[in-house]
Amino acid sequence: MDTDDDIQELSLFDTTEDTESSKKLRVVEAEFKRVYTMNWIDLFKGYDELYAITYSSNIDFISKVLPNFKYAEIIFGCEAVLEDNVAMVMSVQFSQLKFISKHKSAKMLSERLENNTLKLLVSREIKSHEKIYVLKADDGRVRVITGSANLSYSAFNGIQRENITYMDNESAYEYYREQFEQFKDECADNVEYTSISRIIADPDTALDELIDIVPIAETIKVKKMVILEETKNSEYIIAADASSISKDIKPLVPKKDKQGKVILAPSELTKVKRKYRETRETKHEERKKMPKLHIDVERRLMTFNDKECNLNPDKNKVESDLKCFLEYMNGFDIFSGDVDKNRRTYFLFASWYLASPFMPYLRSIASKNGQDIKQFPVYAILYGESNGGKTEFCNLLTKMMCGKKIPVNKSGDFTNTTIDGLKQTCEGLPIVIDDLNKTQYANHISNIVKYDEWGLKENLLFYPSVAITTNEIPSVKSDISKRAFVCHIDSCLDKDKVRINYKKITNCMKDMSNSFYCEYIRRMIDRIDNMATQMKGSDDSYLPDIFSESSATIIEIAKELIGEDLPAYMYECEFNDYFGNKAVGRNAIQKIRRAWQYEQDAFTIYRKKGLLEYRIPDNANTYDLKYIYQELPPSLNSQITSRTLTMDLDAASDFFGINFKKSFINQLKRK
Repeated sequence: MDTDDDIQELSLFDTTEDTESSKKLRVVEAEFKRVYTMNWIDLFKGYDELYAITYSSNIDFISKVLPNFKYAEIIFGCEAVLEDNVAMVMSVQFSQLKFISKHKSAKMLSERLENNTLKLLVSREIKSHEKIYVLKADDGRVRVITGSANLSYSAFNGIQRENITYMDNESAYEYYREQFEQFKDECADNVEYTSISRIIADPDTALDELIDIVPIAETIKVKKMVILEETKNSEYIIAADASSISKDIKPLVPKKDKQGKVILAPSELTKVKRKYRETRETKHEERKKMPKLHIDVERRLMTFNDKECNLNPDKNKVESDLKCFLEYMNGFDIFSGDVDKNRRTYFLFASWYLASPFMPYLRSIASKNGQDIKQFPVYAILYGESNGGKTEFCNLLTKMMCGKKIPVNKSGDFTNTTIDGLKQTCEGLPIVIDDLNKTQYANHISNIVKYDEWGLKENLLFYPSVAITTNEIPSVKSDISKRAFVCHIDSCLDKDKVRINYKKITNCMKDMSNSFYCEYIRRMIDRIDNMATQMKGSDDSYLPDIFSESSATIIEIAKELIGEDLPAYMYECEFNDYFGNKAVGRNAIQKIRRAWQYEQDAFTIYRKKGLLEYRIPDNANTYDLKYIYQELPPSLNSQITSRTLTMDLDAASDFFGINFKKSFINQLKRK
């Protein structure tokens, strides 16, 4: 047992609330000399030692900076900032270890940690927003760099505005070196090379296996005890992976005492480790049934349910999958309606569906670099005629992606809580909500689809998109259609032909593997990586187009396998095919064109006023007019009055592709 003399107390989160305006601040008086233009290499070069505090960090940039120094110590703050409890401290530190260990520079970092030329330290609390870089050369020269710039690519490559100041004098060096050492001693835990190397050796290592070497655990061993004091700092965001781990650990750690402190001794770590393993094993059994198609762009890796997929598949198997897909599309020949149009729609949908696992990754990059995240939709709605083949097509695409048949979700699963839970436990494969009823759609569509920021703050990169099929909605409002890819299907299979088509569908489902998709992913990763790089660049005019890249990849593979003579529906799509005015208003365009063809008397043309009026028949439901109106772009200046829809004549002519000019006979009839 430890004696009182053996125990050293470490106070964590020991800053008390002070609302008095007279609280003293430490302020450095500096003298302005001049402004230089230089790159980061010029700023850092010529020095041998680096001591850095960075609130957030970019491991790519750090791996470029480190080779310039013989010795370095870096304290990582947290982008995913900590709550005031030991569970969150452990969780964030573990998440950072996992992130560092997966990086391409992990081996170099581990080797430098092992030979003591590098120390990485992880903050235990948010006690400092400082960005300090203290440099020293073997010949005695010193430099301090400070300001707003974190140790990241964006900060030191002119991508964003930063305040960067340097001082080349001994007084500045001594002061800021002292600040660094004080911060390191009070609230930073050392990352041991063994923790990095163990995760490199086994990327699936769990926290319960590493609790003994998570940075704070090392501090507990040395200091014998850590005391955590409660604070009221809650203004920061917590990373989702750390937050999720913390929820499991929090019930297992000692409770706060009357002063709001948690006292954590080494013996408590053993209890936490054992209890957490039991909790994790139970949850693992529950979650392993959930499909996880994991695509890691940076590591060029795809796994399904933790089993690595071969991204260099057999060419004959790829061709077999392609022919299976083409055979399935040929099956629409026996459908009624505009078959060619619907095949094109299904190809658009397939291009989105196959590319959907990349959407969260690209949304994250877009959000951080001033791009519109709605360019990468994570929702699609496939609506229209019953027996239009919607469900079967989703099933085929899912089998195409993972080689397995995955059950669809039913209408009752379309709630905020259920969708949120599925998105946090599944990966990659779209969640298919099949045959969504009108009530569920009306009650939940807005709250679910319009939550644009879902997953961004938590840096979730692999959650699944959601594909909805329904026969019960007649149109989609603009606030939904600008966020979700909307497909209207107006062809269907006659009941007497269902049995004929059943065997073809069954055979295609049975023969389909994921070889084509593995080839698709291998090629798409290069395109996605290039897209991400360009979004991170400084060219504000760059507009990424995931739909163009996806369809082009499908066509590229198809041409190599079966030649240039591809079906007409296989064409290189672009963003406007999904979200342009005519794409969103496809259903309304079709209804107005049909009305013009068969009931021109319902239209009144006011050429002098530049207006077009469409009046629905007296026996029609007024909701039909509302549904058309909802899909029209603002440029038509459309308005509804009773049973009449009024639009700008020239804009309507362009949008509907109709020269609204009645024949002489129709004009006589009108008179």
